[in-house]
Amino acid sequence: MLSLSATSSLPPPLPNPRATTTPTSVSLLRGAAERRDAPLTSALHAALLKTGGLQSPQPLTASNSLLHAYLRCGLLPDALRLLDEMPRRDAATCASLVSAHCRLGAPLDAIRAYLDMLTQDADEDGGVRPNEFTAAALLQACGSPRTRHWGGWCMETSWRVGFAVTHL
Repeated sequence: MLSLSATSSLPPPLPNPRATTTPTSVSLLRGAAERRDAPLTSALHAALLKTGGLQSPQPLTASNSLLHAYLRCGLLPDALRLLDEMPRRDAATCASLVSAHCRLGAPLDAIRAYLDMLTQDADEDGGVRPNEFTAAALLQACGSPRTRHWGGWCMETSWRVGFAVTHL
């Protein structure tokens, strides 16, 4: 209830719109990805840069959504540039990249992206650990006739890093 008395306290300060990632920006990026709307994806990227939504203390949700949108729009050079600028990555980052390479008919690039995740993205915690989406994308890459011989290696590597394959 609104009070006109002199003892009322001031309302809480509004959150700083800078350096925040709103659910709206992620929703817009998902919509742009579904529609494969490259101009909207680029405009949202510019808005996130302007507001600080891609800065390192922020969660990776916006960065991963932007990466996914660029990849769905077929803007691989923009996606790779964003990937190079990302201060950190997670399993969702890698799964998006591996899946995109598979969709683009580049299974060897997908396997390289997975290897990069395990080696170059290593940090004090031991690097990015694959999840079920990363493993599924990797197995998709190994299902290509050109990379079929990598299938056993993919399963062994996934098992070695802690992802157990229980159903075949």
